[in-house]
Amino acid sequence: MILAELLMSTIKLISKERVSAKIKKVYDKIVISPYQRLMASPDLCDEVKAELAERMKQYDPVKLQREVQKAVDALLSLNRAVNLEGEKPSPFPLFMPFDYG
Repeated sequence: MILAELLMSTIKLISKERVSAKIKKVYDKIVISPYQRLMASPDLCDEVKAELAERMKQYDPVKLQREVQKAVDALLSLNRAVNLEGEKPSPFPLFMPFDYG
């Protein structure tokens, strides 16, 4: 969660405006991570920024990304193994009919 919520760069939505049937979205031109946005924010006091900086020192983004990739690879290999055994994984139903009986 730390990797996605604080470390991955994102484009911030500045505004939305309805133009007839369409919605025009305006995004910030600077692409930075939420952590960098927090640290640049004037609304956050220096004590909180210092505490957040100390917590972020515990995390290595490269190591986190490798762990995520390792978990994804394990899931993919498990899926391949199930498919090779001839068992079809049950698809997630998009619509579950209601039983009136």
